[in-house]
Amino acid sequence: LGALARQLELPHPLWLPAAWLFAACGRPWWLRRWLTPARHGGDRTPLELPAGGLEPGLGGGAEATLGLGWSWAEPGGRWTDGPEAVLRFRVPAPLAAELELELVPFLAPGSPRRRLEVLLDGAPVGAADWRGDELHHRAVRFELDRGLEPGRTHELRLVVRNPCSPHAAGLNFDPRALGVFVERLRLL
Repeated sequence: LGALARQLELPHPLWLPAAWLFAACGRPWWLRRWLTPARHGGDRTPLELPAGGLEPGLGGGAEATLGLGWSWAEPGGRWTDGPEAVLRFRVPAPLAAELELELVPFLAPGSPRRRLEVLLDGAPVGAADWRGDELHHRAVRFELDRGLEPGRTHELRLVVRNPCSPHAAGLNFDPRALGVFVERLRLL
């Protein structure tokens, strides 16, 4: 049970029933916000973004930056799971005129379009839309209105409209509400 709790980034195995109940209830946004401090130990300091960008997949070292709304690490990246995913980070020096996300939306046959809205520190940065029933690899860039301050924790929120479960789409038994598969995040 300890290994499963670590995989789900829970502070202790006793949190497993609560995590299962949370998933069974559809991961309500109001409960997500309430559980955030408990899940992250309250005072966990986010990492600085590496110069080459952040890769949230296996071996990418992204765990300290990820908040709620992320699935487990996979080779090459990580899926958002539910309507929003949060990433907290710091930058080593004032920088960034652009934010680049390399990602693939989950578009199942017959599923509605996928829309991704990006917020940085609560302010809208931009949006990307996809239509169709195939995977589209894409690097999306968003211009930032202001630079990022060093030493301050910044919050990137990915809001996915209409996340879809592969199980609900009749593809397999995966119950996760998939939005986008994030391969890399970079500040340019």
